[in-house]
This record gives sequence, C-alpha cells and structure tokens, in this order.
Amino acid sequence: GFITATALALVLNRVGIPVVLGGIHISAVPEDVDRFIRNYVPDPDRVVHVVGPADSQVVDTLLQDLNGGTLKRTYTGVTTIEDGVWGAQNVNKLPKAAPEGIFSWLPLIGKHLNTQAQVNSTTPFLGCPYSCSFCSISSLQEDQRRLTKRTPADFVAELASYQKGGITFRNRFFYFLPDNLLLGGGDLEATLDAIIESDLRVNYSAQISIDVAHRPDLRKKLRQSGATQLFIGFESLILEDLQAIGKTFLIKRIQKSGLNVRAYYAQAIKTLQAEGFSICGAFIFGLPGNYFHDLEHHTGRDVADFCNEHHLSLQATVLADLPGSLDFKQRHDSGSPSHQQQNPMDYFLSLNSCDLTESNKQDIPPALHGSPLIATYLAYDATLRVADGYRPMAPFFTGWRAPKGGGRWGVWERLVDGFAAYGFQKAFVDQYAYCYNSVVRSNNKVRGSFERLLAAEKNPQVRSLFQPVIDQLDSGKR
Repeated sequence: GFITATALALVLNRVGIPVVLGGIHISAVPEDVDRFIRNYVPDPDRVVHVVGPADSQVVDTLLQDLNGGTLKRTYTGVTTIEDGVWGAQNVNKLPKAAPEGIFSWLPLIGKHLNTQAQVNSTTPFLGCPYSCSFCSISSLQEDQRRLTKRTPADFVAELASYQKGGITFRNRFFYFLPDNLLLGGGDLEATLDAIIESDLRVNYSAQISIDVAHRPDLRKKLRQSGATQLFIGFESLILEDLQAIGKTFLIKRIQKSGLNVRAYYAQAIKTLQAEGFSICGAFIFGLPGNYFHDLEHHTGRDVADFCNEHHLSLQATVLADLPGSLDFKQRHDSGSPSHQQQNPMDYFLSLNSCDLTESNKQDIPPALHGSPLIATYLAYDATLRVADGYRPMAPFFTGWRAPKGGGRWGVWERLVDGFAAYGFQKAFVDQYAYCYNSVVRSNNKVRGSFERLLAAEKNPQVRSLFQPVIDQLDSGKR
C-alpha cells in the first residue's frame, strides 16, 4: 500500500536511487506524493509517479528519460490493457498465486497436489465506465476510466503460451480480472468462442453480474470455455441496502420477479450451480439494513447461513471510503475524525485502514450503534462461519451433466473440472478467513484492527461487549 511505498521511497532517495510510484492511490490522489514524500527527501526530482496505467508508451518514455538523465516528476497513461505486450522478454512476471491448501482435503495425494497447483492471472479487458462515489475510480479522469479491450487472438495467444510445454496443474488454473465480464459485450462472446475453438484446457474464475443467470446462451459459452467459478456481487439480502448502493437494474429485476431478495438470489444460484459453476458471493457490511442485537444475532450470521445453505464461498467487505473516491475526499474536506485535514499524520495513517476489511466511516447505521467496530465484526464473523461451514463435494460436480466443450472432454477432464470448482471455492473462503484472522488480531509489533477500533469506540456498552472478544483473539484463541 501507499504507506509502505512511502517508507521505501524515503530511504531509497537518500542513497540516490530513483523511485517510480504507481497504482490506484497515486492515480486517484497524486498530490500525496508531494505531501508525504517529496517534501521530506533530499532529491525530490528522483521521485516519479505515474498517473493512470503504466502502458507501453509510458514505460518506454520513462526508461528513455531515465537513461538520458531527463526524468520527469509525472507521467500519465491512459491505455489500461494492450495487445502484443504480454510476451515482453525484459519483464519479470509476478510470483504466481499458490492456492494454499486447495487440495488438502484429498487423502494421500492432497499435499503433493498442493505443491503442483498454481493460479495464473490475466485479463481480456480492464477498466470501468462507471463512477460510483465510493470507488477510487470516481476521481480518475474520464479517459482513464474507459473500458479497454484486447483482441481475442491476442488473449488466446497469451493463454496458449502458458501451455506450450503441455497442460499441467501449474498452467490450467486462472483468474480473469475484469470487474465484470459482462462489460465485454459482444467482444466477450468473441473471446469465449476463440477459447472454445482452441486446444486450450483451462479452468478459470471471473467476476460477473448476477444478470448472467438470465442468459443461457452466454452461460453455455462460459462453461465451454472453462469458466468454473463465478464471483458475484450480491452485496446484501435486504432491498433497502441494494437501493442505498444504487443497484437500480438489479432492484427492477427482483421486483419484476415478484420474489424477495433471498428467493431471487436462491433461484439464480440454483440455475448457475446446475450448470457446473461454483460461486463466490460478495457481501457488504455497514449498510442501512444491517442489524446487530448481540454477538450471536446479527446480519453477519444471516449472510453466513445463506452462504452455507447455498454452498457459496464468501467475500465479506466493509463499507469504507476508499482513498481517492469522491466520498473519501468529501469526508477529508469536512474534517471528520478518520480524515483530519488539519493533521496530515492522521490522514496518512488512515490510509492504512481504508481497505475492504475495516470501516473508516463515521456514519455507520444506528442499528449497528453507529460503530465501525461492529460493522467490521459482522464481516469477520460471517467470513469465519462460512469457512467453518460444512461443504459437501457433491454440489460441485453438477458440471458432469454440462461438461465443457459440449461433451467432447473425457472422464479425466470432467473430474478435474469438478475438483477445480470445489478447489476454487475452498481456496477463496480459506484465504479470506486467513486474511481476516490476520488483520483483526494484535501482535507484539502492531495493533490489530479490532484493538484500534475499540480504542476509538465511543459507546461504553459496545466497548464492554467487545473487550473480552478482543482479549481472547489476541491470546491466540477464536
């Protein structure tokens, strides 16, 4: 994150090493480079930041300027994803994600398979045309928000490059990274057709709108191309919450169906799972329809029960003002406690907690006692309950009746497909549980988010309720 990048830049600058900073924070809040780095280093001209994508033109220009001794302080890119750049020989790839424990449940061979399986990341298109006020993208200039697509041929060529030496567990599992596959429109179908027509054998997870449940032809192509897990933003089981975050199109569909939110979701889930998709559901906590009666009765338990009933894994996020978002800037300018404009260090430290595992908002709903601590606890408790939930394997082998490639795959491929559906599901929920367990607990080096939120809690009843919970967590127990 930005705090770590700042610490590194301050040190490296003092020994004359140029630093190039990029990423969503630098794109959305570029003035923070001056505020926290350049103002405190002996050679501010050696601190460079890239606003927007580090596209090939930006990288070429920056390297030429570096070699020529003419570095500029700021470079601006607009092309989010490009054709023909994925195979560059002078680029080192990031370490592949190893889905730790993905096969641990398998007797005898589970440990061995864990050392062999890897998940690769790539994308056919990136960008978001929308400008939601709670998202950092909302403060980017318009040409940096636009959706940018690669050609199907270029994307398939990259996938094929992973498998040129043969198909293994190290090169068949992928995350496709668009915020919503459906944004690809007709180009998405062309990309899926290209994968289907190739010799590729892939299983991938991708984020997509629940609207896919109403598109049978597209679902068939997704399955035939290797879509194994769908990441769907359900957000809430309460219509009021969907209204609060502007899910207008989804609300219209639900109302037209005559069902309540739970029943509508359940129907869509059943449709998708019957065709072999496993599902990770994203839910947001801290919304107006949330409630908290006590540690055993709250919205987090409701969501966990829904996920366990329908065999979903869960990404539980807490409503927060993300750095650079219009909501964050508004709160910063108003001088509210998490974003004290008059105290730059308070603002700087707040950046570390402005993620999706902890709420930095002060207008938490009254039903949650106005407490960011309670909002964060709902997400934590829901995540761990889904991770602990009984998860039979049978629902993840429904794809046997709807195999990829229209039935042209044999028994082995169908088995791998079912195991991949289960593996993606388990890996997601286990990793989210590990993440929450890590950030909420304190250790001898840093205070966990629960302890920090407790220190800021103003309600004495909430403080009294959560102090034993936090003491137990910090002693290593759950």
